This record gives sequence, structure tokens and C-alpha cells, in this order.
Amino acid sequence: MRCLTYAGALSASAAKTAAPGGVLLSGGSGHWGRYVLGLNRRFYTLLGGQTVSRVGDAMFSVGLAWLVYRLTGSSLAVGITLTMQVTPALVFGIVAGPAADVVDRRRLLVTCDVLRAIIVLVLGVAAWLGKIPLPAVYVATFLLFSASCFYEPALGATIPRLVEMSALTRANALASMGREVSDMTGRALGGFVVQLYGASVAFFGDALSFLLAALATIGALCGQIAPRSTSHRRITLAWGQALGELSRNVLAFRAIAYVVIINVTVGPLSVALPVIADRNGIGALGFGTMSASVAAGALAGASLAPLMKRRLGGLSLPLATGLYSLLLPLAGVANTPLVTFPALVVAGGLMTLSMVCATTLLQETVPVEMLGRALSARGMMLRAIAPIMLLSSGALLSRLTPGLVLAIYAALGGLMLVAVEALARLRARTAARVAK
Repeated sequence: MRCLTYAGALSASAAKTAAPGGVLLSGGSGHWGRYVLGLNRRFYTLLGGQTVSRVGDAMFSVGLAWLVYRLTGSSLAVGITLTMQVTPALVFGIVAGPAADVVDRRRLLVTCDVLRAIIVLVLGVAAWLGKIPLPAVYVATFLLFSASCFYEPALGATIPRLVEMSALTRANALASMGREVSDMTGRALGGFVVQLYGASVAFFGDALSFLLAALATIGALCGQIAPRSTSHRRITLAWGQALGELSRNVLAFRAIAYVVIINVTVGPLSVALPVIADRNGIGALGFGTMSASVAAGALAGASLAPLMKRRLGGLSLPLATGLYSLLLPLAGVANTPLVTFPALVVAGGLMTLSMVCATTLLQETVPVEMLGRALSARGMMLRAIAPIMLLSSGALLSRLTPGLVLAIYAALGGLMLVAVEALARLRARTAARVAK
């Protein structure tokens, strides 16, 4: 869910600060404005490479999950594979960020892209030859996402060096919307490719996208990003101070809790999708289309979030989360694509709407000087629970129907929602009494 960090930035304030080079397509008081950014060529070159790369990533995700499920027939194996995607962040997350500050970012980005291309290419060749043992898939997935773990912080630190500070919010917003479009397009294309030609072709496409992204990075950053000093500054992560602030700040606690609630069901849904596609007889193409449906809903949810927040205020967060928990099991219970696909679109929209509102609430209530640590703490919490959700849902899906499994996790999320709201209200009343 890294694309959601900046989704709330496309608000009225962003429209008001549009650069002279931007073209406002719609606007007016109280309305959602969409605009085309007039940013520099280097930024667009980098963004173009990222767009191509993320389409390849989405194709790879569809091909990998479908390949593992067809090889094993085990939803638990799919869960383990997805766990290998989030584990590197727990292992390397603390050092990946500082690494972006002490090395040449251009070299780091290009190196990571080339390494990822090689890993995916080897995996594609093994799949093409039909000689791909499951442990090798796990190892390759871990290595691939380990490189991504170093890539993402370096990319995020590079964008501010390519655009004016006044255009930074809009640049990040455009990148976020581009991620959703790439994900939606890549997943639909991945399902089509895997259905017709097999997972190996999707892997080859992803390897090519990494190489194209590396070329775009070289072109965009040539002569721009000088090597950073390699002097080892002491980097202090004041987690105690940040956690103390979060424990005292009721609204910040509420924002992080809601992100955790949403992610309780995101993992199980990811594991369940190939199972649902197989049981409904719609194959890899159907699996890719279902994944794209979630992405399409996410794009709509990100677009509507500012409007919903203005209209509903604080109610938008619990309302979107509650409706998401109620609707999610329908995607697993329905035996017809006519119900499954629309349910996934709406679920994706509600999920993203909730995530955007929660992120915005956190940004609004945590002091600016502590916001980075607060977001890091939230990210580490999500990465910690992700393996639990993925592995447990994979085990349950091998014994229970997808609809029942999704209902179990949706019910868990609903109970957590009630508990969070009750605890938040209790803490608010306690704080009010202490203030008196």
C-alpha cells in the first residue's frame, strides 16, 4: 500500500498551488480538480520508466501467484510466497533508508533494476523449461523484494531533486495515481498473458520492464544526482519518543489502528483471489481481471477521498472501513463473475478510501518533526502483521471456502473497529477530565 501515502495530497490545497504550467481540467469551490502537471522533462522521464516497470511488476505478481497455485494446488504455498515479498522489509528496512543517503542514488537505482531483471529472467527461464522447484521460487521472491526494499527509499529521495519544492506535492500525487493505473493495467494484461502463453512470458515482460526503467533512470538522473558523502553520520531512530507521542495522541492512535484493521483483510484477499478464480473456472485471465478490479476500485477510492472527507468529516474513516468489512466476504461467496467483479471494485474503493483518510488523519495530528518516525512505525507494524495474515489465511483456505475465510477476517476487522472506537472515546473522555 505504499501508493496510498500521497493519495490524500490531491486535495483542494494542491489545486490552489498548481504551477503555472499545470492545466486545471475542472475546479471550483468544493469540487475535485484534476490537472496535468507542467513539470520538467527529467521528472517525466523517470516517471515514464517507473510506469513501465510497475506494469511489469503487476504482470509478475499475477504470474507468480498463479504459477505457485497451479504447481502446488495449495493456498498455503501462495501465502508463503506472498510472505517472502514482505519479509525483506522487516530484515532490511532499517538500513535501506540510510543507504539511500550515503551512496550515489542513480547507481543504486540502476543496480537494483539490473539485479531484479536478472532474478526475474532466471525465474522465467526456469518456468519456461518446466524445472522450477518451489523452494527456488521462495528464494527468488525474497531476493527480488530485497532489492526492491533498497530501491524504493532511493526513488522517494530522488524526486525532490528533480522538481521545485512548490511542485513536490503534485509530483508525488501524479506518481501515486500512476501507480494505481499501472497496477490495474498490468494485472489485467498479466492475466491475459498467463492464460495464453504461461507465467514465464509474464516474467520475461517484467525483466524487460526493469531494464527499460534502468535506461530511463540513467537518462533522467545523468548529471543531476551527485554521489553523496560516504561519511557515516550517526543516525538516531528515536522510536521511544515517537511511540510515546503516538500513545498520547488519540487521533494518531486511531489513524494507525484503522490502517492495521484494513490490512488484516488485505493479505487474506490476496491469497484468496487465485483460489476463487480456479474454483469459478475463470482461469488466469479471470484472476488477473479480479486483481485489476481491485486496482480500479482503488483508483476511484483515491479520487473520491478528498470529497468524502469534506462531506462526512471524521465519519468517513469508520464508515468506509465498516462497509469494506461487510462487503468483502461477498467476493468469495459469489459463484458468478457478475457479482464477484463489482464486489471487488467496490471493496478496492472502500479499502483505499479508508487508507487515504487514515493517512491524512495521521499527517494532520502528528507534529511535523515526528511524522517520519510515525509513518515508519506504522509501516513496521504493517510488515509485522502481514506474514501472520498471509500464512494463517493460506492455511485456512486449504480447508475452508474462500467466502468463509474472508468472512472470518472481515469479522475480525469489524471487532477491531468497534474496540478501537470504544478505546478512542474512552481515552478522549479521560484526557478531557484530566484537562479540567
